[in-house]
Amino acid sequence: MVEVWPSGGWYTEILAPYLNDSGQYITASYDLNTDRQPFVRFAPIFLNKLAEYPVLYSNVRHGIFELPDR
Repeated sequence: MVEVWPSGGWYTEILAPYLNDSGQYITASYDLNTDRQPFVRFAPIFLNKLAEYPVLYSNVRHGIFELPDR
């Protein structure tokens, strides 16, 4: 399963443990170096959540997904 722009990780808290044994959970989030709002606020919150509970989120794969500049 892929979750695009997980914000603060509410669905991550539910889906990652559920898919831990019998699936794969991939998040596509914001670049930490973005200057876009609200992305600049949510990126570190989400990544800190993953780092704070490494056992719970050990199988979460994370990538960067940004909108192109207009």
